[in-house]
Amino acid sequence: MIKTQEFCGIIAETYATVRNVYGRLGREPRMPGPEGEVDFAAGRHRRYVFADAVAWRFARNLSSHSLDWDTAASIVSREHIADNILTRASIGKGEFFAVWPCKKDGKIQWAAWQGLPGEIAEMIQHDSRDCEINSVLMVSCDKVMNEATELAFAAGYAVIDGDLVPLKD
Repeated sequence: MIKTQEFCGIIAETYATVRNVYGRLGREPRMPGPEGEVDFAAGRHRRYVFADAVAWRFARNLSSHSLDWDTAASIVSREHIADNILTRASIGKGEFFAVWPCKKDGKIQWAAWQGLPGEIAEMIQHDSRDCEINSVLMVSCDKVMNEATELAFAAGYAVIDGDLVPLKD
């Protein structure tokens, strides 16, 4: 598993961004303390795997479509999209991860689905019966996997069985 400083190079982000922003509502800095109550036990550091790099790319792509980082990261985390893709034998060609806001009674809830465009359209059509949907953000699963893999390679890591392994010189 990769420590925060190494992970920064793998995803091409600054240390402060990774330490303070990754999947954190309100962008509060991580705090050590008793396990289960806070982010990591005192004296230990957060460690990252390739699924974290894939999740980061999904969140970055969604936030580049006008979705704020906190919302994008929470949707990606809630849906476990990176873990889902990496545990499957293969990603179907043309699969996307889509998110859309469902507005009902003045409140917005975010819905998400991974699949082919037709499958996503069916889910959106189903949701539109109960709520108002004005936009859909879609990110190619292939694109995200390629970006995460290329960034890891550029930082000196290979992806082997879902793990980040340092390339030997």
